[in-house]
This record gives sequence, structure tokens and C-alpha cells, in this order.
Amino acid sequence: HIRDGKGGKTVFFWEGADGTSREITYQELYNLVGKISKSLKKIGIGKGDTIGIYMSFTPESIALMLAAMKIGAVPLLIMSGFGAQALVERLNIVGAKALFTSDGFPLRNKTIELKNVIHEALEDAPTLKKVVVIERAGIKTVMTQPRDIFWNEFLDLGISAKEVQTASLESEHPALILFTSGTTGKPKAVVHTHAGILAQVAKEIKYCLDYHDTDVFFWYTDLGWMMAPWEILGVQFLGGTYVVFEGKPDWPDTGRLFEII
Repeated sequence: HIRDGKGGKTVFFWEGADGTSREITYQELYNLVGKISKSLKKIGIGKGDTIGIYMSFTPESIALMLAAMKIGAVPLLIMSGFGAQALVERLNIVGAKALFTSDGFPLRNKTIELKNVIHEALEDAPTLKKVVVIERAGIKTVMTQPRDIFWNEFLDLGISAKEVQTASLESEHPALILFTSGTTGKPKAVVHTHAGILAQVAKEIKYCLDYHDTDVFFWYTDLGWMMAPWEILGVQFLGGTYVVFEGKPDWPDTGRLFEII
């Protein structure tokens, strides 16, 4: 899309739970994905490695997912509402090498702590080599050095590295992992492949919903639900614009979704 002159087009609108807003263009997203992919390489993440993304729905979480896909790594999207043990269980099932989380996030009328709550439990995830913490809420955060680093430090790692070329992958190479509770109560990992997810979500959004690239698309979802990558990958494939938001649809009042629209 940038090659075709759409770099200045808005790829998504983001509405934060604290009332902040951001509008990201295709070029800005491309640049951020490129920076993240260089830093991922610097911390030893490569083709086939899994990274956990466990935070509220922010622009950084979208760029992280895409950067992992760019280098052939596999993002594992985890709902921020899961507790520490549920998080660690999922990280261990897939053998995650890195976890991206935040110090916390705004929710309704309070601030939810995240990294401090899961800190001790992460000792039970032996495959984790790096934990990167985004300072979203301004909370004093417990860190284990040298494993844990803050987001800005992470981005600085790749500043001097050469640009990362998008990996050439087999069609069946894993693109992302999401968990479902299934019928047994135990979490089961669902693996989506690069060709499969792209063909399916683009088809559904284009034909089932009659989407055109002049439309603004909004699906109410959390990052840890399939509908988030569905919306992101499908609309971006079609060169359009979508909306994502952090928080709850009934806060600060039940008109939140209507106000976003």
C-alpha cells in the first residue's frame, strides 16, 4: 500500500481507556514494525520462535504482532484479563522465548497493575529469555535484570541495526497462536498459518461484509480474541482503515461505542 502511494492514509484509529486518541498511518505503522523487528532480532528472536503479547489493546501491541510475523516469529496473543498462572501455563505450552507486557493499564475508574502481579509467576516459565515492559500506566515496576527491560530500551537495541527484510516463508508456516478453552477446560493452542489466515480473513471482510477501502471498519474486540487479528489483517490486506479501542464498552458510560463511532 505504501508502494502504491497510500503511506499517508490512516491505517487505524485508536481510542484509549483514559480518553487519549491516536491516528496511525500506513507509513507510521510500517516504520514502527521495522524498528521492532530489528530489536526482536537483537534479543535473539527469529524464525519459528514464539513471543507472548500480554497487555491492553494499544498501537504497540498491533505493531508487535506484525513485527513478529515479519521475521517469521510467532506471536501468542493473550488476554490481559488472565491471571498469572493462566499466563504462565500458556507461555509454557508454546515455549515462548519472550514476553511483552506493560506496567499496567487504565480500566474503568482505576489502574490495573500487570507486571508486578505476574512478576513472581514468570520464574515458572523457564523458556523466557526476555520480558519487555511498556510503561503504559506510570507504575513503579519490579524488574529482574538482565531479563527484564523497558520498551524504550528494547527499541534502542535495534537503532544501529540494518533494516530487516520480510521473511520468505512456507504457506503453512505458523502466523500466530490463540488459545481456546475447548471442551475439557484445559487451554488448547490454535495455530493459524500465514497463507490460511490471510486468505480467510480477507475473504470474509471483503465479501461477507462488503468492505471497500474507503470504509472505516470497527469490530468490538480485545487483542486476545480472534476478532482482533481478523480485523487488523483483513482490513490492512484490503488497504483500508479500522478502529481499535482499549477498555470497556460501558465506561465511562454506556454510550462509549457510539461516541467512538
